[in-house]
Amino acid sequence: MMKFSIQTFRFCIILLVLLAACVQPPATPAVVTQVENTTIPSVKKATASLSPTSTETAAPQPTVTVSPPPTTHLPGEDQIVFTIPNPEPFAGREGEARPDWLAWGAETFAVAPDGSFWIADTAVSPQRLLHYSDQGYLLDQFSIQDTVSFAYDLLALEDRVWVLDTGTHQIAAFDMKGEIQSTIEIPQEITVFGGNEVANAIFSLLPSESGEIILHGVNGYHLLKVSGGQVMAQPLAGLDYFGRTYRIELFDPAAASQSFWVDDQRYQLPSNFHSEGWLGFYPDGSFALDGYFQAGEMRLEPFVLVLAANGKLSGMARQRPQTFPGSFSHHLAFGPDGSVYQLLSNPDHSVQIVRLGFSSTRPPKNTPPMPTVAPLTPLRPAESATGPEQQAWNALVAFFDHLDRQQYSDAAALFGGEANQSGRVPQPGESLADFLQSLCTTQLFCLPVAEVTETIQVSENEYLFYVVFVNKAGTRLEGGACCGGDPAAAPTIWQFAYPVEKIEGTWKVMRLPLYFP
Repeated sequence: MMKFSIQTFRFCIILLVLLAACVQPPATPAVVTQVENTTIPSVKKATASLSPTSTETAAPQPTVTVSPPPTTHLPGEDQIVFTIPNPEPFAGREGEARPDWLAWGAETFAVAPDGSFWIADTAVSPQRLLHYSDQGYLLDQFSIQDTVSFAYDLLALEDRVWVLDTGTHQIAAFDMKGEIQSTIEIPQEITVFGGNEVANAIFSLLPSESGEIILHGVNGYHLLKVSGGQVMAQPLAGLDYFGRTYRIELFDPAAASQSFWVDDQRYQLPSNFHSEGWLGFYPDGSFALDGYFQAGEMRLEPFVLVLAANGKLSGMARQRPQTFPGSFSHHLAFGPDGSVYQLLSNPDHSVQIVRLGFSSTRPPKNTPPMPTVAPLTPLRPAESATGPEQQAWNALVAFFDHLDRQQYSDAAALFGGEANQSGRVPQPGESLADFLQSLCTTQLFCLPVAEVTETIQVSENEYLFYVVFVNKAGTRLEGGACCGGDPAAAPTIWQFAYPVEKIEGTWKVMRLPLYFP
């Protein structure tokens, strides 16, 4: 069965993730226009009768202990709970190992019943779980590499942490010291969509009130249970919490609205708000939804809404901008105090846990001013160079200067490396100059040098230069994670290593211009 990633089709999937919760509308929706200040109570999720769908070796029944938290008010503004500093610098040098930044670029996190935080640190190798107190103290960390292929979501309970593993289509339970307790295979039939098996078909784990785990994925919500060695999953038409049943319909593009149900009453979400899933439920019937406002054809504004059981809007929180945009609520967590938390990875490599603040109206977008960066200036070869280092430097700068000026014959005279570095070799009868011209006009970055950051003498006749290239706009050329890789695991590089060797009395560049897929 063919596999594909759901991320590629995210906008299509957003309209389908709640398919199992769709209902036929029995009444006219009541438009939400009024905002009220409600107190916030707790979290939780659904139950249903089950039927077996597949079998596996016996595993302990996943159980969830759920109790309503103390009543709390929605904070009026964002509050930074704690910051994880990662001061170790990264030089952006090609071949340099990524520093061991704690939690930077982490895929997901969760809040435990005691208020502590668990973070799936997926940008490092081996992957690990980090456990922080509510004051930001690192309590423990342990590798999950031998058990989990990719930690996609977490569910933190009183005595264990469940990890959703999209690499192996299973969930794994770890105790508080990192010892594996059990693994449960996700039934294949709920990972198939449109006839194809989806690699990350399950988005998140939710706790039900009755002690089971709920899977939220491409085919809606399913209750998971293990009994007698059988793994069972049952589609859920609604989620049951604190004596109420919650359902949601698909977004209606014609009406630019989305409806939800509390028991038998139908309401509408604010205009142009697209829900991506439930975050949590409160004993008074209120609930929190993750989603976004459509602010243009390609512009989305992520928000969290809290609504009362009578359909009225209690508050909305604008999610903070993400260095690495998240999806399926992975960067959000619903706490035992009823707060909604966001996990942020900042450009300075620090990580923050933020308690989101809510207001009665949509707060304006706060876009910080971009720093002014002076444009880089291309280096030009010197008219004369004395000494071997200066001569090698001059050959390097001249080679890329000739390419930038489309002087391919002059550039060919300064190249001494292997021509097959680009993925193809010159065709019969194709000169090196024609070969370079073909590559520079199709796939290579034939840009001038802006800076040589370091020079290393390898031998009497060889130097290694670390080079910064400049784009036409005056910005430096940067390379990142390749081919769908994690950008946090492979941070941006901008210093590239170029060897220059003396061959038969002439200094020549031994590496072709850069190519990024």
